[in-house]
Amino acid sequence: MKKIILSVVVLTALLVMMIGWEKVPIDRVGIIVNNFGGSDRTGIQEGDLPPGMIWVWPIFQELYLLDPTIQQLDLTERDSIQIRDKDQYTTDLDISVMYQIGRDDETGDTKAWKVARATGRSIERFRDFTRAQAVKNIWETMSDMETEDFFDSDKRVEQARIAATALNLSLKEESIEVVDVLVRKVVYDPNFEEKLLDRQLYDQQRTLNEALTVAENAQAATQKIEKDTEALVKKITQEREKEILRIQSETEKAMREIEGDTELYTRRVLSEADAYAKSAVSEGQLAIDKARAEGEMRINAAYAKAGGEFLIAKKMIEGIELGAIQINTNAWNPFDVEQTLEKILGRTIDLKSTAGEDK
Repeated sequence: MKKIILSVVVLTALLVMMIGWEKVPIDRVGIIVNNFGGSDRTGIQEGDLPPGMIWVWPIFQELYLLDPTIQQLDLTERDSIQIRDKDQYTTDLDISVMYQIGRDDETGDTKAWKVARATGRSIERFRDFTRAQAVKNIWETMSDMETEDFFDSDKRVEQARIAATALNLSLKEESIEVVDVLVRKVVYDPNFEEKLLDRQLYDQQRTLNEALTVAENAQAATQKIEKDTEALVKKITQEREKEILRIQSETEKAMREIEGDTELYTRRVLSEADAYAKSAVSEGQLAIDKARAEGEMRINAAYAKAGGEFLIAKKMIEGIELGAIQINTNAWNPFDVEQTLEKILGRTIDLKSTAGEDK
């Protein structure tokens, strides 16, 4: 009997050990709930359980899982935010709220246990609680806007940022963090859309009129510019032609002055050259005449010396052309100058010695 009881106890212990281990997935955090109470009325233990195998006492404890990643809460259709402005126009806003479980500022650990104590043990209660707070805070913030303000994207974004800040403050105690509030769609009141259409048409017509006015002013300015440009071109052309005529006149005048100076210079140079040529010719002729005169004087002086007369006689004889005259050469040789002179002068003449004396 004892063996049977011992076996039952061992089997029970093994069974408890087998069913007491539970797993926390990688994308979840776990919280332990004491079924028979604890330090808190909810029975939720303080502290989150990280992913992995967790020991849970069967019957006495339960493991609940929450998602620590960023969640998206869509406020659309029945949950959409309806805003009514002072003109009684209704505007429906489709809004998405991005939120997550808050973390400890020092350790960075999630505080899912605190969220569960405030909202409940399930993900659905967590979401419902966040939805209720979001609708309340976003409606209060967006109600400050007029219907026309929603057409301005900058204003929408700024008001959504203000709504996210307000919602964060209201959920801080529950350790719920709001990451962002996004306005995804705006549905306007049909009556306001008609009014808006009329206003847009009016604005478009005004814009068109302003554009036409600008175009007319631009055209007038263009025509003025064209006229001014034409007058300026005409003025520049006239001034250029006037300047060309002035330059041509000055150039012609300068050329005439140059031509006059050149002609005068040429005449002067030619006159000087002609005078120099005549002077040179006169001087040359004078030199020739002087040379001739001097030569003749020297010749006459030579002839006046001893033997000069014999030299003259010799040249005279040498210059005689006898032609066909027959000369008897037995007595003397008439072509012998010395013999001829001896016959003519009556004495013997030595031309060589005479010539040496002349030298």
